[in-house]
Amino acid sequence: MYSDSININKALPVYAIIFTILLFFLQHISLLPPQAKSIDSPPEVFSAERAYETLKHLLQENKPHPVGSDLNKVIKYRLIEELEELYQARSGIFSPVHRGDQAILIQTIKI
Repeated sequence: MYSDSININKALPVYAIIFTILLFFLQHISLLPPQAKSIDSPPEVFSAERAYETLKHLLQENKPHPVGSDLNKVIKYRLIEELEELYQARSGIFSPVHRGDQAILIQTIKI
């Protein structure tokens, strides 16, 4: 009986190390980013490729556009047009999103 408790005490650090390694790999797997969706994915699913195409359209000049510059104004109006097109394409689909007792509604932003 005494020898059984000695064997358990010797094996305990090995089990702890194995358990720690297992937890490390589970945490690592859970923190991996999701696979990027292709441009062919449904419109209601975020697609990194579609977002990149939109960015290429918005930032055609591929130059810095600091606040207050003429290029910043051009890009701002391009962005507003893109948002308005998106809103028009999706009108009728949007509905209030409820979080707790608050409802978040989509409103037109005047800039």
